Amino acid sequence: MAAMTEHESNGGNGRISLAAVDNDAMTLMALQAIAPKLLPGGTFIWTTDSPNTAVRRSLNPATRPDMLLMDMSLGRDSGAAVCRRIRARTPHMPVLAVTSFPLHIYAKAAAEAGAQGIASKSDMPALARAMRIVADGGTVPCDDPISFETAEQAHRRLATDLSQDLPLLTDKEVETLEMMSRGYTFERLAKEWGVGSSTIRTHAHRAEKKLGAATLAQAIAIWMSEERA
Repeated sequence: MAAMTEHESNGGNGRISLAAVDNDAMTLMALQAIAPKLLPGGTFIWTTDSPNTAVRRSLNPATRPDMLLMDMSLGRDSGAAVCRRIRARTPHMPVLAVTSFPLHIYAKAAAEAGAQGIASKSDMPALARAMRIVADGGTVPCDDPISFETAEQAHRRLATDLSQDLPLLTDKEVETLEMMSRGYTFERLAKEWGVGSSTIRTHAHRAEKKLGAATLAQAIAIWMSEERA
């Protein structure tokens, strides 16, 4: 498994604070380098490849940016699922979905998840236009019948779904379920990670409790069903 790439800064003197979640380290580096050209006054205050970190920081007023760029394909995680978790809990930060794939593949999912638009990572002029529209509180035009809502509108729609949202697992809890789903035992995973088997059992037990599962197998089944949703 690739090591987490994560960067934080103080935001400098930029008028608009930005953040991004993407599992491609090169993309994150490129976005930070060209941010001022994409959005005058824009400065990245953090980037991460961890969906859980993105959710926590986006919901914390002390670390919440003025705009979040959300990659729609995050390996085992869905960018739409991460966006939905954030938008259901706060109307205060617009989210711009980004992708390397044709926009029509993810546009509907991004709109339903509460993003304010979608743009291609390979089309810099279009990405710059989308960032400026979203930064001004607008929504990015999209082909009919897909239309994006403002952050406030999307929050009102999605806030009612919170009761059905599964608790947020930590990265280690997710990794534990992932490896267990592949047939790893507590002992084998502990040896690979260089920790005691009791640590692995703790991760598994906490995941079971958060997911309301009676057994590890049930927790894995619940987690896998959400990942496919």
